[in-house]
Amino acid sequence: MKEKMKAILEHFVNSPVNLSRIVMLAWLGSCFLLITFAYVAWSDGQILQENQKFQTTQLEDRSRTLDLSIEFGFDPLIVQVTRQLAKDVFATRYCDCPTWRFVKTPDELAYVILSVIQAESGGNFRAYNASGASGLTQMLLSTARQYDKELQPAELFTIPKHLRLAMTHFVELLEKYQGNVALTVISWNRGSGAVDRLVSMGQSPDNNYAYTVFTQAAIRNATR
Repeated sequence: MKEKMKAILEHFVNSPVNLSRIVMLAWLGSCFLLITFAYVAWSDGQILQENQKFQTTQLEDRSRTLDLSIEFGFDPLIVQVTRQLAKDVFATRYCDCPTWRFVKTPDELAYVILSVIQAESGGNFRAYNASGASGLTQMLLSTARQYDKELQPAELFTIPKHLRLAMTHFVELLEKYQGNVALTVISWNRGSGAVDRLVSMGQSPDNNYAYTVFTQAAIRNATR
């Protein structure tokens, strides 16, 4: 038996056909390993590049939030939440329509909202007016309950909840006035009912509120 196995092995080793097959298999195996290693290296490089890009984007985003916090003198949370809500709005409601003809990016939308907050409360989320206007944007409970019927008055003094309602209301006004940011800002202050009534009578609804908001924004930018 041993002699027979030895003969078979010698025949296999000495056979030029089998050797060529072995060489071919070895070459194919080497090629496969090289391709595999190259792909793994390329894949790892892509992952590393994406991670670096993501980290850079995060750092730039945090830097932008910090810059705005310093510019307005606000708690960074106010800026962070406002910017995220603006991004969410553009992801879900942006369209090629008049609504966004002047406010073209999430950062522009966030900046307008932050400017309104500056004019209304100076960034004080506990701000309250005898008229019932509450929180960062001095929103009335009746207005807020258009978007959340179960809203409790105390919730208008919480930053995330208040800003979500404020952003929704502002965008509704922006859509109503077909992207006219000035009318939207005036309506925020005077109420859309009063603005619509004055416009229908051919009168200007302007009460210098929009002028104040935009002038303050221009001054902030001029001094940067």
